[in-house]
Amino acid sequence: MNRIYIIKTLVLAVIAASTSLVMGATAQQLDVSNQKELYWSIGTSDLVVKAGQRLEAGKLDQARRLYRQSLRTTLRQNDRLTAYINLSVIHNTQKAYGKALKYSDKALKIAPDNWLALNNKGTAYFGLGKYDRAQENYAQALSLKPDDEGLAHNAQLTQLEITPVYANK
Repeated sequence: MNRIYIIKTLVLAVIAASTSLVMGATAQQLDVSNQKELYWSIGTSDLVVKAGQRLEAGKLDQARRLYRQSLRTTLRQNDRLTAYINLSVIHNTQKAYGKALKYSDKALKIAPDNWLALNNKGTAYFGLGKYDRAQENYAQALSLKPDDEGLAHNAQLTQLEITPVYANK
């Protein structure tokens, strides 16, 4: 299979996972110790929702613009994480692997054990030809989500790229 297939498969997996993050916003109860009342935060940033819709529709430039705009606002951590993960997907799809790495790293600062961010980082390294680093990220992502066929596929393709290099040494 070719690299474009990998990226398309990755985009579909991330869209499905991030859409459930974005669309499935739940109420959050915040404990305020010095007050007797509880505050509730409901919903997701409208910009993040709109960006997710554009991403699903394949309008990558519009989605990228909306995600970047949302990051200039006050966002809940989950929305910020979604924006960073999806910006990484967009940049991987557009073969801007350096930018994809940047957004993957920002997502991993928020959630170090996020398998989507690790997968995106692995895909960026794969695109840059840094197969050992890609394999490390895929292995870490697989340790978090061992039954994911897409991750296993990416790790296998990366191993196929690594093996000939070591075979010639």
